[in-house]
Amino acid sequence: MNDFSTQSENSKFLAKTLNNSLTGAYEVLEIVNDFKLKIYKESEIKIIKNTEDFDSQLDILINILNKIKEDGLLITTKDNQTEIKTFDELIERKIIEIYQDEKDTKYVRVLDKDLEGHLIVPTGIFYRSRYFNNEIGYGLGKLSKITLLDELHPMFEKFFYGCENLEEIVLMNKPIIIPKEAFFNCRKLENLKINTEHIKTIEEKAFTNCEKMSKQLIFENLEKIGKAAFYNCKELDGFEFAKSLEYIDDLAFYNTRLNKDMKDDIKLPQNVKLGKGVFLKIPKIRIHIKKSQIGNILTKEERKIYVIRP
Repeated sequence: MNDFSTQSENSKFLAKTLNNSLTGAYEVLEIVNDFKLKIYKESEIKIIKNTEDFDSQLDILINILNKIKEDGLLITTKDNQTEIKTFDELIERKIIEIYQDEKDTKYVRVLDKDLEGHLIVPTGIFYRSRYFNNEIGYGLGKLSKITLLDELHPMFEKFFYGCENLEEIVLMNKPIIIPKEAFFNCRKLENLKINTEHIKTIEEKAFTNCEKMSKQLIFENLEKIGKAAFYNCKELDGFEFAKSLEYIDDLAFYNTRLNKDMKDDIKLPQNVKLGKGVFLKIPKIRIHIKKSQIGNILTKEERKIYVIRP
């Protein structure tokens, strides 16, 4: 496939569209060889030719991507064969169901607990882990990926709590807060694609036990990191501490690998305050900090990692 990100002025628009809100559709484009694009049904085959006519390619792509936003998809690959089904097909076959609450809000629920693949949830439909029968982690089967395309999708407490099979989550909303236990026990989660521009708070245990998450997210306007927010994220090997950061609560980065590839000691923002045990059980870590930034008496273990400045 052409490298669309380097062609013509329209390429920037396409790249932004693909990266920000249509990751699932991008996967559809990648899984079919020789520019042959099979969408939904055998009768709907479009061929994107390897030509200089980028605008024509762009029009075809945008039409397809918009259709995916309306209809939703399930992409499954087995024995090198890729199958694509729309939400209507999935509902008809009783693979998923759409449930409406008393406010007429629509939620998706996977009925086939062995369902695998990548579920792309269209606009107008939400997902909430604990909404159904109060069963934590229920409602996604064995899906490895989920994309929520609705830009107004709310962030719930325990959003994906206990969804232990998910390896990738793509969210199109623009949250201000990552709620309490939002991704708790998503043990296989490696890749979270989310707009972090407006996030000011990561609440308690938001990413606790996300054991495979290594790629650091950049929170440019972050003000608070809650208690045990990244507790036991064993592969988390870096974190960019925003200048806006005001408080890091107890055990926030306990048993991570923040210092894996850092040659220098970690320097925190001057105004940030620390709770207890924030950086415990991190190999070879050294933190430069002022005494005024620590609001408690240091334990023996903490005295080994903090370099106190005047």
